[in-house]
Amino acid sequence: MSRLARIAVVGGDTAGARAVAGAVVSLLTAVGRWVEQVPADADLDPYAAVVLPRSRGWRTVRERHPGPLVVVDADLLGGRPDAEFLPLLSGAPRATLAIGDTHALLPCPLPPLAGPPPGDAPRGLVARAPSGAAYALPVVVSPALRTVAGFWSLAALVEHTVAGVLNEQTALYAAPWPRGVRAARALTYDLDGLEAGGVLPRFAARDRPATLFCTADALGRLDAGDTTGEIAAHGDVHRGFGDARTNLARVDRMLDAFRAARLAPRGFSPPNSTYSSDLAPLLARFRYVRLGYQERGLRFYPEPRGDGVLVPVSYYTDFLQRYVGPEECARLLARFCRWAEATSVLAVPCFHPCLWPEPLARFLDQAGGDVWEATLGELTDWWTRRRAALAAVATGGEAAPADLALVRATPAERLAALRPRDGALRGDARPRTARVVVGEREVSVVAAMAEPAADVDIPLARRWRVLGWLPGPLRRAASRALLPVANETGMHGCLYRDLGVAAEVTRGALRLPVVAADEPVMVRHPVGADAGRAARRLVRRLVVPALARLRPDRTSA
Repeated sequence: MSRLARIAVVGGDTAGARAVAGAVVSLLTAVGRWVEQVPADADLDPYAAVVLPRSRGWRTVRERHPGPLVVVDADLLGGRPDAEFLPLLSGAPRATLAIGDTHALLPCPLPPLAGPPPGDAPRGLVARAPSGAAYALPVVVSPALRTVAGFWSLAALVEHTVAGVLNEQTALYAAPWPRGVRAARALTYDLDGLEAGGVLPRFAARDRPATLFCTADALGRLDAGDTTGEIAAHGDVHRGFGDARTNLARVDRMLDAFRAARLAPRGFSPPNSTYSSDLAPLLARFRYVRLGYQERGLRFYPEPRGDGVLVPVSYYTDFLQRYVGPEECARLLARFCRWAEATSVLAVPCFHPCLWPEPLARFLDQAGGDVWEATLGELTDWWTRRRAALAAVATGGEAAPADLALVRATPAERLAALRPRDGALRGDARPRTARVVVGEREVSVVAAMAEPAADVDIPLARRWRVLGWLPGPLRRAASRALLPVANETGMHGCLYRDLGVAAEVTRGALRLPVVAADEPVMVRHPVGADAGRAARRLVRRLVVPALARLRPDRTSA
C-alpha cells in the first residue's frame, strides 16, 4: 500500500510556464495531492514525481530525477517544444479541445498528441515519450478552469496523468482544508481613505472574520479594540512600493509605527498588491504577505515561500465595480464564491469599505455558503500545520492529526466524490457590450457570460474601422497598441496581459479571440496622446527594422 506521494512542480521562467505551474499546483491540491512548487535548482530527491511546466531543459531535470516525470509543455503556447517531443504532435492545431465532457477554449491552437497515454490519462492530450516521460498539452491554461465542470475535467486530466506515471491503483489523498471542509474564504479589507478622515463602517468591523489592512498613518483613526478582525499592515502611507532602493526602509518605518501603537502585524499587503523588491526580507518580517492576483498566476491556494506564505487576491471588487456597477459586481462576486466553493479553492475578495462600502454590504447580506471563513492569519497557521502534518504522514504512515482529513481511493473514486453533481452556474448566454467612462477614459465592457466564448466582437466607432484596411501584421500590431484589453485582475489579465493574446480589428469590430466565464472584458479606447505614442511605437517596431534591411551593408564596400 503506497504512502502519501510528495510531488514537485518546478516553477516557470516564462509567463506561459508560470501559468502552467500555477494551474497544475492548484488542480492537484484540490484533488488532495501533496504538491509543492520548487525552484529550478531545488533538490528533487525527496519527491516521488516531478512536473515540468515546459519542455526546454527537461534533460537536465531528467539527469537529476530518474523517477516519474511529467512535462506539461507551456512552450507550445509561444514556440516549439524540445525535439524529443516533436514526433508526438499530430494533426492540425485546434482552438478547442475536448477534455472529458468539457470543450475547452485555448489561448492558442494546439495539435493533438499521438501515442498511448500513461494510465487512465486521456488520449490525445497526454502521451508517453520515447524517454519514458509523460508529455501533456498545456490545456490547463484555459478559461475552462473558471467553470465548475471545466475545473474538474482539468483536474481529472492532471490527476490521472500523475497516477499513471506513479503506477498507482489507489492513492492516499489529503483534503486541502481542516476537517475535510469543502473550501475556504478570507475576507480582506483595505482601509484606504481612513487616513484622510474616512470612517470604517461598523458592519465591516463587527460582522464576519476578516483581515483589515491599515497604513501606519491611519492607525490613529483605527480603534483596534472595536474590531473582531485581524489587523495587518498596508504600508507606511498609501503609496505603491515601486522603488527597490527605499522599499525595505519604508517597511521598517511602518513596523516601528505599528509597534508604537502596540500592534504586531503578522501580515502585510502593499497598495495595489505589487512590490518591486526581493521578497525574502519581506517574508522574514511577516508570517504572510498578500501579493498579486490569483487568476493572473492561476494559483488558488497559499504558497509557502521561504520563511512565510504568499496569498494573492482572488477578486478585486472595487476595481470591477467601476466598470459594471454595484449590482453586477455583487452578482459576479457571488458567482465567483460559488465557483470557489464547488472547486475547493481559496477565495480572497478585497474590499475598500471606507471608500466604497456598498460592495461589502451587499456581499455580507448574502448567505456565507458551506466554507471555512477565516482571517489570513488563521489560514496561514493551518497551511503551515498541514504542511508539517503531510510530512509526518509520509514518514509514519496514515496516522494523522484529527483535523487533517485523509482518504484512500482510486483516482476515479476521488474525483467522483469531489466533483459536484450539478456543476453548472446559469447566466447570460450572449455577450453584451456597454461603454463606460472611468477617469475620463472610454472603456468598452463585454458583459460576463456563464461559459467561455470565442470570437466575440466589439463594435467600433468609424474612426477606428480604418485599422481593418491595414495588412495583417500591421493590423494586429495596431490593434494591440491602440485597443488593449485593460483587465489587471482575473483570467483575462493572464490571457491578454501575460500570455500576449491580442484582440484584432476586423470588419468594423474588435474581435476578442477568447472571453472567460463570469468575468467581463474591459477594452480601453485611446485618447489622442495614446494614439501618438502607439504610432511612434509602431514606427520603431516595423518601419525602422525594414529600413535597416534595405540599407546597404557598409562592410561589404
